[in-house]
Amino acid sequence: MLNILFTKPASVSEVSALSVTTMDVVVERNVQTQYIFLLKLVSVMAPQYALFIQKQWCDKIFNEEKTWELRSFPLPAKKKGEVVAIACSKANLLLGEVRLKGCLKVGSKCGGGWEPASNSNKHVKNFFLDAKNARKVGFDRGGVPKVINDYRQIFAWILRDVKKYDTPKAWTPTRGAVTFCKIKS
Repeated sequence: MLNILFTKPASVSEVSALSVTTMDVVVERNVQTQYIFLLKLVSVMAPQYALFIQKQWCDKIFNEEKTWELRSFPLPAKKKGEVVAIACSKANLLLGEVRLKGCLKVGSKCGGGWEPASNSNKHVKNFFLDAKNARKVGFDRGGVPKVINDYRQIFAWILRDVKKYDTPKAWTPTRGAVTFCKIKS
């Protein structure tokens, strides 16, 4: 799909304020007329990778009850901004898609309990057990999943642009894949 947007910005700052999640190509036609052609190339390709998530968390993601996927390691830098399919663990189904917006360190284990990653305002605000973040993680302080007790630190992978498929898509993941799996066409 190719969208072409013709615009006449009031200033250079207005041009830099334009944002899209894919690739922009900006070409100046004539400096005097200040017309700029913005070619926005929008990918309609299916996701290339699937992210494995347990069924209970998939449901919360698609019901807008969870916007952070908690993991024991940071989101790989090359995955930031990527659209991935959500694969229901142990079900061989792709349920939908999300964009992996970024990653936050949201907790560290200290002794037998959890604390913010540091005393900085950012880490305190983003602490995964803070009551304000219960909707982001999909549980409250009393419902911490047991698997998290095995972690030493916790990272929130920020999920955006959630899209549930009308009908789940059957697929066969590569044997041995744990977190991400390449989707074969």
